[in-house]
Amino acid sequence: MAEIMITEEKIIEKDAMNLGYPFEMSRELKTAYFIDVSRIEKDEADENKEFLIEFLIHQQVFPLYISFVDEYGLHEEHDAFFKQNKLSYVVLDLDTQFRSGEVKVRYKEYHPCYTITVQNAEELRLVLNKTYWLASENLFYTISYSDNLSFKLGETKWWRLKLIRPIGVLTMHPNMTCFKIAHDGNGFYLLSNDESYIPIEHLMPRFPKGTVISQINDWLLDDETD
Repeated sequence: MAEIMITEEKIIEKDAMNLGYPFEMSRELKTAYFIDVSRIEKDEADENKEFLIEFLIHQQVFPLYISFVDEYGLHEEHDAFFKQNKLSYVVLDLDTQFRSGEVKVRYKEYHPCYTITVQNAEELRLVLNKTYWLASENLFYTISYSDNLSFKLGETKWWRLKLIRPIGVLTMHPNMTCFKIAHDGNGFYLLSNDESYIPIEHLMPRFPKGTVISQINDWLLDDETD
């Protein structure tokens, strides 16, 4: 039984949310919730992964599209795993450049950008158990109800360096829902234009049975879902 806290995030403009890894949205987003799984006994990221899996299965929405950026040069391992398990996936190789303030190239890396299509709960567990640790390392990681995420190269800043690196671009549409893993893999953002999750009263019954909601925004609760 999971205990969670829900925060309604303020949306100032389409790219104003601080979601960590470079991330853009093509148009207005109606709703964003931050859902945090309380830490009791297990590893924080592992506990969040397990709750996220159960939450997604409970939504009964398939296929799902899991996207991440591999910055650790593990593409051969990932490719072998996805092929061995007969998973459908696409990979985009982007030339990532790290530059100094004078735009002098210091070195280049190739960061494969993956999107895996999962058709059922078994495949969802398989992929998240294999790859969720990348999210806990603060690499880009999202799960979407539709195949609406693409990647492009863009300039970002890191300390004194200018980085040319992959940026996730989320194409919005009226029923769009996407999940963005939070810092260190602890908690996740639910980004949605779907009335199934708006307003927050619609979100409450969407949690798995037995989920305890201990806090919503600044309100302390002790509410268990039926």
